[in-house]
Amino acid sequence: MKGPWKPKCCRCWRLGIPPMWLVISGAIGIQLGYGFYPIFVKKFATEKSTNPFIFGLYRILGSFPVLVLCTFVAERKMPIPGLKMTLVLMVLGFTGTFISQVAYVAAIYKVGPSISSAMQPIVAVWTAILAIATCTEKLSSPKMLHTWMKLLGIILVSGGAIEIGLTGLRGGNKDTDSNNVGDQLLGYFFLFVNTFATAIFIVVQKRFVSNKRDSLWRERPVAISTYSALFGILFSIPVYIYFIATGKTDEFIIPLESIFALEYGVFISSACCIMLSMWVILHAPATLAAAFWPLQVPIAVVGSYLVVGEKLVPWVCTEPCM
Repeated sequence: MKGPWKPKCCRCWRLGIPPMWLVISGAIGIQLGYGFYPIFVKKFATEKSTNPFIFGLYRILGSFPVLVLCTFVAERKMPIPGLKMTLVLMVLGFTGTFISQVAYVAAIYKVGPSISSAMQPIVAVWTAILAIATCTEKLSSPKMLHTWMKLLGIILVSGGAIEIGLTGLRGGNKDTDSNNVGDQLLGYFFLFVNTFATAIFIVVQKRFVSNKRDSLWRERPVAISTYSALFGILFSIPVYIYFIATGKTDEFIIPLESIFALEYGVFISSACCIMLSMWVILHAPATLAAAFWPLQVPIAVVGSYLVVGEKLVPWVCTEPCM
């Protein structure tokens, strides 16, 4: 076989289009992988004083060889991108692989896993705004019901995020050892960077890859994931240089107890979830692909209660209901 591997189990697959139920299942699987990640970071990394930035960079570095192997297994070869596609892959690598992942890990250290996951539905808000603003998706006629439902969803999720942030600042964050308001504000800033960068990642891939019907890259989601990881590594080099130049080489040592969380981050929340994200965005509208992000919240909140022993706080669960 010279081209990407495709199952032939039904007519839609033979036409190169997966059934929608499988696309939705993939979107749910992504949120399962992402939802458990902050729990493992809190349990095995945060409590072991592992540097969050180094931990996030190791996660990117470790996922690259896994993605390379998956590319050759699933798609048989690694295509060489042209100049325009290289620029697109650089943006995907910076937003989806580098800055969003590192910012998310840093946010977990500052505000804890429950709140970090509770803010993830904002990805759907940013995605909808960017997709409409860049004409990646057209806003339907105001007379149509689903247009008003989409706008209502944006308002409710934004309100839920504001509620979570203000309540956490007023009452103190029980998910983390630090009750310093400055640290919590920094954590919320990291979450803003994380969610906005993720939305850019979704919209850019949809606009410049998925919407290009004659593009070779439409059939190479794993290769796109691999190049994104490669550029994520390249963008992380200045961070490594900074730690070396400032004599903080001890930060590169990962405690043995944190290896499990790192392995989960490499194989599940990086390699598997990035590949699934590329595939889902290819076959679904950008807003639909982002609409499943609220599923992270109940997974992380309940998982934090069961695994880490955090208290179940009702206001954290309000946003996914919205």
